[in-house]
Amino acid sequence: MEYFKIDPKHPQLKGIEKAVNILAKGGVIVYPTDTLYGLGVDATNSKALHKLFLIKRRKMNQPVSVMVGSLDQIEEITGILPIAHYDLLKKLLPGKFTILLPAGSGQNLLPEILVGASDNRQKIGLRIPNHAVCQALSKAFGRPVTATSANISGAKNAASIKEVVAQFGSRLDLILDGGSINQNSGSMVIDLSRTPYLIHREGEVGLPELKKRVQGITFKLKKNHYHILFVCSGNINRSVMAKALLQAAINKTRYKNFVIIDSAGTLDLLKQPAHPYAIKAAQTNNLNLAGHSSKPLTATLIEQAELIFCMALDHQHFIQERFPHGKDKAVLLKQWKRKRPLSNPSVADPMGRPYPFYQITFKEIAAEIKRIFPFVIGEIKNFMELNEISEF
Repeated sequence: MEYFKIDPKHPQLKGIEKAVNILAKGGVIVYPTDTLYGLGVDATNSKALHKLFLIKRRKMNQPVSVMVGSLDQIEEITGILPIAHYDLLKKLLPGKFTILLPAGSGQNLLPEILVGASDNRQKIGLRIPNHAVCQALSKAFGRPVTATSANISGAKNAASIKEVVAQFGSRLDLILDGGSINQNSGSMVIDLSRTPYLIHREGEVGLPELKKRVQGITFKLKKNHYHILFVCSGNINRSVMAKALLQAAINKTRYKNFVIIDSAGTLDLLKQPAHPYAIKAAQTNNLNLAGHSSKPLTATLIEQAELIFCMALDHQHFIQERFPHGKDKAVLLKQWKRKRPLSNPSVADPMGRPYPFYQITFKEIAAEIKRIFPFVIGEIKNFMELNEISEF
């Protein structure tokens, strides 16, 4: 293994030449970027790519990003970019972004291990880092270089050469040591192959900075869980029952580890357990509410939720007035997916009523959960497709 201490702002020609020679021979290098240290091989060399996947212990079905030196090189891989994409990339690159684009003509330029036929290889991640070493290396080598982070797959990102060596030992051919790197979250990953553009990872940039740089364009942040929220008044009766009923139904499906179900109340009360009558009604139906603790509805809960079921009209109106950004998510449990409007779309509050009323309320909610369940599964499937989630 060779080692070269390179100036990150004014890289020495000798170090760049060493890197180019090793890349040309199919070797593996480590080099500094504007986010993390990168693990580089010639991205057009199949043997070098297989070596990279082997030493990184990366599954062959998990793609790696590629570094190029210009938008022209990107178009050599993807084909001519749409004007909207080209204009956007001019604003973002060079910079701390990995852009996912259809492989296009890259099917011929790059080996199958990068742009194979499987679904997650129909696009490729491309980087133009804003770093002098990267720019010098891209210019001198003239071909795409892998830009995957210099760490074992699943291990902590390496911010220094000491950490890189601790993970890879002598399995590397050259280390270009540009000193410690303060950032360790990697680049922001944006998929431009679909609309709205999907952010797979915020990275070092973050959404606020992206919105400053690019205005008037819709980006959606990739999510890994589907959140459902039930809302009532005190969060000790109706929403608690509904949550338990839907959770029990979801637990019988393949989506049980993917869906998060929560409940909250529009009243800002002290924490309380579920009402004893609610607990009793649930127990009669083999559900346990004993561990519940009430909480008020917050902007964070609204933001996290994909679908908000309101138990009554006043809860829906509360969200529309207090949390207008969530009004499109807030639906009435009894009215959702019905073809005709109901004269009374609210579930009556059993608070202060005798136990038989709680039994009636529980049965009413249970019937609604059964009715909407197929539609909920449909929403979950659509969400999975949108966020490109295929593993359970």
